[in-house]
Amino acid sequence: MSVQTPIPREVRRSDVLIAAPGQTVFGPSLYRIWDVLDVVVETRDPTAADPVWTEAANVTIAKTESGPYSLFSVTFDTGLTGGTEVRHFGRRLHFRLSDVTKGGSISSTALERELDTQSTVLSELFTGLDEVRDPETLAAPVAQARAARDAAEGWRDEAESIRQGTESIRVATDALRVETQTLRDQTFTAFDQFDDRYLGAKAADPATDNDGNPLVAGALYYRSAAPAGIRVYTGSQWTAAYVSGAGFLAAANNLSELADPAAARANLGLGNVNNTADADKPVSAAQQTALNAKANIVVGAESARPAPALGLFFWSTENATLEIGTGSAWASVGAGVPPGIIADFAALLVPDDWL
Repeated sequence: MSVQTPIPREVRRSDVLIAAPGQTVFGPSLYRIWDVLDVVVETRDPTAADPVWTEAANVTIAKTESGPYSLFSVTFDTGLTGGTEVRHFGRRLHFRLSDVTKGGSISSTALERELDTQSTVLSELFTGLDEVRDPETLAAPVAQARAARDAAEGWRDEAESIRQGTESIRVATDALRVETQTLRDQTFTAFDQFDDRYLGAKAADPATDNDGNPLVAGALYYRSAAPAGIRVYTGSQWTAAYVSGAGFLAAANNLSELADPAAARANLGLGNVNNTADADKPVSAAQQTALNAKANIVVGAESARPAPALGLFFWSTENATLEIGTGSAWASVGAGVPPGIIADFAALLVPDDWL
């Protein structure tokens, strides 16, 4: 018969064990097990922001007594960090080990073993039920569940905000797409209008615009062949759009930039305009005719009396007389003229030094 009968009343769970730095072995246990697979070992880091018990996988369970129902020890493969919390508990699976009948009769040994096993399972079951009823035991899982629920609600709200933000972005994107299409169309229109006005570089005057349509007044193109330059369509013909100002005279300079002013005057027929001497000034035909019609007066001493040419006047500075030539002799001017007339005439028409 099994020496383990009756199954002792015991708590099939260890206290929380605190690991020393580098510690690997914990035991022997305070409760017994049927099999090394009946033990679960968990660890927890108390310094973590949210300490959570985690099942350890790098451990070895070994019985420390002989017999089928024995105490045991827990050995970690590597040393633990100092302060690590460790706990273990029994978790016997509910299954049959063997038949309790042999050859038509009941085997007392097999029956006791099966009853002991079932008792162990029930003990662990009631222990688990007690923990479930313990508020302190449930406090942490409940708090974790509530925290998870709150987090889930937060995530839900955040997801909704993201959805709304995404919808706003979609609406804005659609509006931007429409605006972009409008701008694209306006750009195409503006380019087409510009293309109708500026036709680019061409070797000769074009007859139509770049679309094959009639030319519009104000259209431009660059003539690449001689004479090269920008040309403008007036509505009936092409003409140079501009004339180079190189070599032009600026009005503000008042002809001061002329390279050869004398040559310029000569080219304009103004060669005698600038400081012409009186002797070099020409006499017009009208002036000459008027001069030819005037009487000539010779002024001088008797020794300088000229021949009495017809119509020639002579003023004698010695005799203070005015005579006129008849062609053969000199005749006194003023014979039969009342006294004082000749003097008055001389005062008006004859220089002072003639009298």
